[in-house]
Amino acid sequence: MAIALSGYPHERFVFEGFIPVKDPARAESLKLIASEARPVVLMETPYRLSKLLSELDQYLGSREICLAVELGMSTEEVLRGSAKQLVQKFDGQKRPFVAVVSPKF
Repeated sequence: MAIALSGYPHERFVFEGFIPVKDPARAESLKLIASEARPVVLMETPYRLSKLLSELDQYLGSREICLAVELGMSTEEVLRGSAKQLVQKFDGQKRPFVAVVSPKF
C-alpha cells in the first residue's frame, strides 16, 4: 500500500524490509539503498524511526522519502520530504510507519 501511496514509479521496486540493526551490515545496507535506481520500501520499529531518518539523511542527503504512517487507521498520514525534514516532524513519536525511498535519478 505504501508504494502505491508514495507516488513514485512502482512498476519495479525493492522491498528491503527491516535492515540490519548493527554496523557494519547496517551501513552497507544504507549504502546500497542510496545507490538504488528503484524505489526502496523500508520497515523499522517505531522506536527507531528517528535513528533511521537521521541515517537516511546522512546517506541520501536531500533525496525524497515518503512516510506512510498508521496505514489502514483513521489517523493515516502520507508525508513526503527529505529525511531531515521528516525527522524534525517525527522526532520522539512512536507511530507505526513504512518508509519508501525515492529512486535515484
